[in-house]
Amino acid sequence: MVGPAEVIQKLVLIKQAADLHCSTINQIVIEQVAREIYDDHIERLRNAYRLRRDAMLAALADFFPPSVRWTRPQGGMFVWLELPESMDGAALLERA
Repeated sequence: MVGPAEVIQKLVLIKQAADLHCSTINQIVIEQVAREIYDDHIERLRNAYRLRRDAMLAALADFFPPSVRWTRPQGGMFVWLELPESMDGAALLERA
């Protein structure tokens, strides 16, 4: 937090009164994680989920008929399928 020392001290007191103080060791660990490995970890996660997304999209293209449409996620990790009325989504789920 950045601000005048008097304001920060009052906010610290309010926070401590609200939750009886968080573990200092946990806070130190999280701060160190955020500073040292967070960016690399996020990049690894993005790469892993990108590979999974691409595998899912390739499988959809290979195994679903042309009448099925789907989204290509620009962010997030969910693909939305639109089935033709002739396909029963519940039956597909049970079969899967």
